[in-house]
Amino acid sequence: MTAPSTFGLSSEARNLHWLLTNLVEEVPGIQSVAVVSSDGLLLLSSDHARNEAAREARTDRPTGPRVPPPTSPPSSPASAASPSAPPS
Repeated sequence: MTAPSTFGLSSEARNLHWLLTNLVEEVPGIQSVAVVSSDGLLLLSSDHARNEAAREARTDRPTGPRVPPPTSPPSSPASAASPSAPPS
């Protein structure tokens, strides 16, 4: 297995990648290893193509909460034309 580029990864991610790569190379029968988050998103894999696909998927989609576009409250012509009278 050739060592894929780890450019752009933190030192912790590079160390984990090294560990995963060596695990695949040293343990018979293992083809690839993946680390996923608690919600199932791929964080790191010994398979370079999966790492690239996951990186592209993270950068292609918008981040942050989904907020609907602001809407203006409906205005009625009657309330806009007549000022409110002071209480008596």
